[in-house]
Formats: sequence, structure tokens, C-alpha cells
Amino acid sequence: MNTVNDFSLLNLTAIALRHRRTLFGLPILFVIIGVALTFAFPYAYSADSSFRPQTSDQSAGRLAGLAAQFGVAIPGGSSGDPIKFYSELLISRRVLEPVVLTTYSVNAPGVPANANLLTYLRANGKDSADSLRQGIDRLRSHIEVLPDRDAGIIHLSVN
Repeated sequence: MNTVNDFSLLNLTAIALRHRRTLFGLPILFVIIGVALTFAFPYAYSADSSFRPQTSDQSAGRLAGLAAQFGVAIPGGSSGDPIKFYSELLISRRVLEPVVLTTYSVNAPGVPANANLLTYLRANGKDSADSLRQGIDRLRSHIEVLPDRDAGIIHLSVN
């Protein structure tokens, strides 16, 4: 009574033993590949935030906008686009300089324990001013500012 559907535990054990290299080798190979890929790539951190800029007097700004449509200028109206202002402010030198110069404590292998972003970003200029400029430029390359004018929200991402 030897049919195709007639499997016993003994038959399954015999098949597993015949293919033991494949059954045990492939999982071990995949674990080795996974561990190698984990150590091959450096740590990657990301921080995301979104905010809505607040205006000092939104109702007055709306009235000034409505009046402007009819050609009437109201003094003390909106001084500019707050979305554009804050988007530019987030990547300005005035904001990024203290961020680059602040000392941070990091607990990661192969990284100095306490240092500023000039060290972490490897900004090694000819002098301190050039290093600061390089550090700010490198930090800017990791920052993404996405203004959403329709929603009035600014999305900030640092990688």
C-alpha cells in the first residue's frame, strides 16, 4: 500500500536527512547575510515634525486680503507670507549655527561620546569659520522643508 499520499513520520525524516545540508544551510546562510548587511550600513536616524505658523492677527489679515482684492490698501496688514518666512528661517544660518555648535552626547560604537555636529558631520575646513560654513552646509543637505500652503502647515524632516 505505497501511494503518493501515504507519508509516515519515518518517510518524512528520511527525506529531511537526505536534504539536511539545504534545510540547515540556507537558514544559516540567510542569517550570515543579514548580520553582514546590518554591520555594512551605518546608523541612520530621522526626525520629522510639522507645525502651523501662527499669525498675530488672522482676522485682520483676511480683511486686508479682501480689501486688497478691491484695490484698497489697509495699513498694518500682513507683512508677508508666514509659510515662506518660516520655511526659510528653518534652514537659515542664524538658526543652524547654534545647532551645529551645540555639544551632543551620543552612545554609539565608533562615534565620539561628546562632540558637536562639526565633528559628526566631518566638517574640517581650513579654519574655524570654514569648518562652521561646511558644517552648516552639510546639515542643510540633511534637512528637508516642505511647505503645504493649502493646509498652512510646514513639514520638517532631518535625516
